[in-house]
Amino acid sequence: MRNSRFITGWIGAAVITNAVVVTTVSIFSAESLAAVFVVALIEGACLGAMQRTLLHRCSSGVRGWFYATLAGAVAGRIVQYTLETGPWMPEIYRWPHPVQVVAGAGAGLAVGAVMALLQVPALRGHARHTGVWIVARAVSTAASFVVLGLAQFTLGVPAVTFAEIFCLLVLIAATSGAVGAAIEAPVMLHLLFQSPMQNRSAARSRECLAN
Repeated sequence: MRNSRFITGWIGAAVITNAVVVTTVSIFSAESLAAVFVVALIEGACLGAMQRTLLHRCSSGVRGWFYATLAGAVAGRIVQYTLETGPWMPEIYRWPHPVQVVAGAGAGLAVGAVMALLQVPALRGHARHTGVWIVARAVSTAASFVVLGLAQFTLGVPAVTFAEIFCLLVLIAATSGAVGAAIEAPVMLHLLFQSPMQNRSAARSRECLAN
């Protein structure tokens, strides 16, 4: 698998997952912690399954990635829910919109870092400097949150049908997922394939990248 195919697959996994999440939230309101938990399970399962397939094609296998991603999604979304329902939110809503976007980016850093922390154990033994993944996931999630924050201007347009707003939400979610995944994918490539821990992994990676 060439680098471009891996990156495209990683981005595609995020786009599909975000579209599934938006559809789920549109059908079942996710306003309670229990609902957030269920939606996060769906998100983690979709993303973990597709990413695991990509990783297993080009490495000796990252065991536990599916469950690590599942746990990370749940933990990260719970952190997000806690931040978004805190007593400080009414005050934040009174801030200028650009400042709100910056605050959202800060929240994204926290959410992404929590998600990555639970994925790191699955990377150990396959890559050096796994802390880089925490930084990459934090930055990618922050970038996704920035896209969502900027999209609030569009969502404020009046006189749209449910179908139109649904399509708009899917488009925005897909875009935010693609932006974040585009940041993550090259980092994952470097961690697993350019700096492998074992010679066997190195040979497998070179063979895969050459195909």
